[in-house]
Amino acid sequence: MSNKIKSVVVVGGGIIGLSIALSLQSKGARVTLLERNEVGKGASWGNAGHLATEQVFPIADPSVLKSIPNMLLDPLGPLRLDWRYLHKITPWLIRLLANMRNAPYQKTHQALVRLNAQSLSIWETFARTWGLSSWIRTHGSLLVAEHENTAQTLKKHGVYLKSIGVNNQWLPPNELHTREPALAETQIGGLFYPDTGHIVDLDAVIQQLLHKFQELGGDVIQACNVQVANKILNRPEYIGEWIA
Repeated sequence: MSNKIKSVVVVGGGIIGLSIALSLQSKGARVTLLERNEVGKGASWGNAGHLATEQVFPIADPSVLKSIPNMLLDPLGPLRLDWRYLHKITPWLIRLLANMRNAPYQKTHQALVRLNAQSLSIWETFARTWGLSSWIRTHGSLLVAEHENTAQTLKKHGVYLKSIGVNNQWLPPNELHTREPALAETQIGGLFYPDTGHIVDLDAVIQQLLHKFQELGGDVIQACNVQVANKILNRPEYIGEWIA
């Protein structure tokens, strides 16, 4: 950043937006954080807190298409679509389908590999800087199999991940249950990813980041809907300045 202090608006007060806002505020920017509801109570509130360095595959994956009908029909499924909104979301859906083509898919895949290779060490540095280390665990994670066909698929998956630099190890049943005794005996093996981590208390992390942000002079506007956000973004002090 230049020495000139700038006005920055960060839209969204989840773990990502809050981290961005704090980082910019600490570098001399004047940051306002806008949140539709309450900081940290949206998607971040229900997040598993997994620092998933092994997940290097785009969501825009052609294999997902065959699962969409079942997900839409399942009232407890991970996907819900308000059909009244379909005409508005159609342009985004078209771009999503376009990104499922091989060339853009591979480009995104390679970008995720490069980003995730650095993410855990950066998270650890970020945690030390802002006093979050007591809530970060970097003991690795497991992806387990209960059936032989699933186990074979996971083994092939692990071989491919190793070929692109994602560290993993196949654990047979005895090693798997030694590492994690709480697993059911029906689990017959699994991939161990040593270079992953977990946030064990997301609420504590969010509150610490929020405290540090405000301590440094950052502004937070909660219960901020789209209309309010537009008014804020049109204030003279933000025109021509940074908007994140």
